[in-house]
Amino acid sequence: MRKKRLTGWVCGKGFDVKGSFQYHPRETTGQEGFRWRSFFCLLVFLLLFFPDDARCQRRTHEIFFEGTDYELNVYRIYGERPGKTLLLIGGIQGDEPGGFLSADPYADICLSKGNLIVVPRANFHSIVLRQRIVNQDMNRQFDEEARHTYETKVVSILKRLIQESDCLLNLHDGSGFYSDTWENQDRNPLRYGQSLIADAEVHMNPATGEEIRLGEMARAVAARINSQIENSEHHFRFNNHRSREAESPHKEQRKSATYYALFTCGVPAFGIETSKSLPLELKVRHHNLAINAFMDRLGIVQETPGVNLDPPELDYLVIAVNEELPVVVGNQQTLYVQPGDTIMISHIEANYERGLTADLIGFGTISDVRKKFSIQRETQIVVRKDYYPCGKVTISLRSEPPRVLQTKGRTDSEPPRDQKPAVKTFRIQINGKEKVCRNNERVTLVKGDLFEIVDVTAENGDPSVWVVNFKGFVGDRRSNDGEDRGFVINTAKDLLSRYSIDKQGRSYPVVVTYQNAEVGKLFVDLKEPRN
Repeated sequence: MRKKRLTGWVCGKGFDVKGSFQYHPRETTGQEGFRWRSFFCLLVFLLLFFPDDARCQRRTHEIFFEGTDYELNVYRIYGERPGKTLLLIGGIQGDEPGGFLSADPYADICLSKGNLIVVPRANFHSIVLRQRIVNQDMNRQFDEEARHTYETKVVSILKRLIQESDCLLNLHDGSGFYSDTWENQDRNPLRYGQSLIADAEVHMNPATGEEIRLGEMARAVAARINSQIENSEHHFRFNNHRSREAESPHKEQRKSATYYALFTCGVPAFGIETSKSLPLELKVRHHNLAINAFMDRLGIVQETPGVNLDPPELDYLVIAVNEELPVVVGNQQTLYVQPGDTIMISHIEANYERGLTADLIGFGTISDVRKKFSIQRETQIVVRKDYYPCGKVTISLRSEPPRVLQTKGRTDSEPPRDQKPAVKTFRIQINGKEKVCRNNERVTLVKGDLFEIVDVTAENGDPSVWVVNFKGFVGDRRSNDGEDRGFVINTAKDLLSRYSIDKQGRSYPVVVTYQNAEVGKLFVDLKEPRN
């Protein structure tokens, strides 16, 4: 674990020179050393003699499991005056971008009172893969029976952070729209979207005797949020899972972060669920409204962060060849090396600071920064912001010394010519239970089962630009574009048998296409229900 102590200037923003890379040897001499010594003397002078102007607050940045695919970054922001501590966890399930993108700006804000602990990307590995689960659902590993995987390693850190806090907000994107009563298939008590979830109405903390009124707190916060949302269809409601009760339909929540926080630590905890049906910018805005309302209720005084949803774009990579002086390689450029040369990516410069990975295709893992590789064949470095490809650098071989040349060619989101787009897995739900299927796998259902294509993950390519079509199903009859992710399909009523493989309604294909070419398929077999 690496720990940084950062002192923010100008409301938490540190000294930063964008758009340049400088190599600093371990010892500086002469005029260069004089400049650096002068700079640090000036810095010390400012901190000692102008503390109120130079220091807005104290903040720290801790990095756990550095260099792994599941690297965990934790940011602590301390206000000028003491107060309560709010813990924000985003990205515990990697296919919910509203959660981790809304947590991001809070790592940079200023506080005049109270404290924040911000974990923007709790499950970075699953975010990059754009899937909910890698080995197991991280938000179901907070019980004592959890298996030992990278998810449980991260959870052990999150448990410590929960114990430090006065309140936990776990930021999610949920299906449909929650309602106390059944209104329709998309708006009912089994949906999660646009709700503030807690595990109880009231909980008495046996250690302190304190009565934690979660329902009262959530309803007050929902009223505050809803006053700023014009569309009443998007209003938030309190969703009491009653997780500890015998008749609760949400017993799986007993393994969740909020359940652990409330019943083990006596910390009030809420799941903030924006609807997956909303546009990303609206999801982030609603999350920010919820976070701000909870901070206000806890007496944490802040400067509201801005929402930055600009398209991510790589500026350059800093790459060392054979452990010599690093070179700067811009987006879309080619770095020529000799066979057997070693390279190491030491820095990514882009228009975002967090959520960046550099993947050396065919080497290492999904995150290859600060790792050495011997290059024996041509390849590419694909840079991603979370799961979104935002730039690339080509590595080519020649007998001459290393050099950088400009590359003309494909857009960032296109795979290399020798790597065609291909589906890796299908994430589906059968009667509300999630299942992951491999490409070209068959899944058997009973007619009448409810089936949902949640999403697909890619072996190569960007799934967000693919079309996932359940042949024989029409999701939107007014505008049938063939995209069927997110629709709940009643397999007894919603399918047209003439589009089935056997024309008898016994087997249907789910076909994934990109630019009208098939890149993956899943087969759904239906059997008759038993009498």
